[in-house]
Amino acid sequence: MWLRLTKYRLTLPTAYRFLVFGVMTLMSLVGFGIVVSAIRGSSQGPPLPFALLWCGAVAWNWYVLLGVPYEIRFDSDNRISFVSLARTTTLTASDIRSIKPYGGGVGFTCCVTMAARSGC
Repeated sequence: MWLRLTKYRLTLPTAYRFLVFGVMTLMSLVGFGIVVSAIRGSSQGPPLPFALLWCGAVAWNWYVLLGVPYEIRFDSDNRISFVSLARTTTLTASDIRSIKPYGGGVGFTCCVTMAARSGC
């Protein structure tokens, strides 16, 4: 009888996870503070366009962070799902062109698919 792998849990060091989510939470709170300061018209606060730009950058980073998969599921013989906190992406094994280590990451890999516009 063969054992079949149905899911593979991607792991990162716990300290790294706390650091990333801690920094993102801190940046979000700073963004909230600078928006409130800018709206009140404080002379020591940043201008409103800067505050909005800051919040846009923080929102983009949250979008990317919540889209990083933490689990790979093998749903059937040909379907593979990448599960993240924000979404699940399912594709067929034949759609995957390559999986290789990502140059700047701590245990990150880059998965290039047939639908991808550019590679890593």
